[in-house]
Amino acid sequence: MTALVDRLTVRPLDPAADARLIHGWVTHPKAAFWMMQDARLQDVEREYTAITAHEHHHAFVGLLDGEPVFLMERYDPHHLELVGLYEPEPGDVGMHFLVAPSDPPVHGFTRAVITAVMRELFADPRTRRGSWWSRTSATRPCTPSTRMSGSPWSTRSRSRRRTPR
Repeated sequence: MTALVDRLTVRPLDPAADARLIHGWVTHPKAAFWMMQDARLQDVEREYTAITAHEHHHAFVGLLDGEPVFLMERYDPHHLELVGLYEPEPGDVGMHFLVAPSDPPVHGFTRAVITAVMRELFADPRTRRGSWWSRTSATRPCTPSTRMSGSPWSTRSRSRRRTPR
């Protein structure tokens, strides 16, 4: 897995240039958890324009050897998404990630992506913990020392439904 993780990088998402790509990912049946199944291309571009313009929310495209393969969002839980659900501490960061659909699936790929996402989050020296929703609907902190193998943590359900505007 290490070799695969080392081939993963991220770049800032460009809403105009990446809208078609991201639209295909977030409207795919496997991305129902993302709650954008009925979004039009313009809706996706508008949503990610708002995210990239927000002071406390950022979006990135994840690349494998330069090819887009996942979406990553980073946000400040003091200001967005998890407000009122837990008391964030200084250095907490929230995140979402979505792995692009692939056929056939690549064994170990999602684990490599979450490892790359965590590497990216903790590359910022201000980050102490990452927070996101688990499938059990509890907010879970993650620190650099948290073991990812066997972890019940995964992406979280949306606290607000993304619908076409």
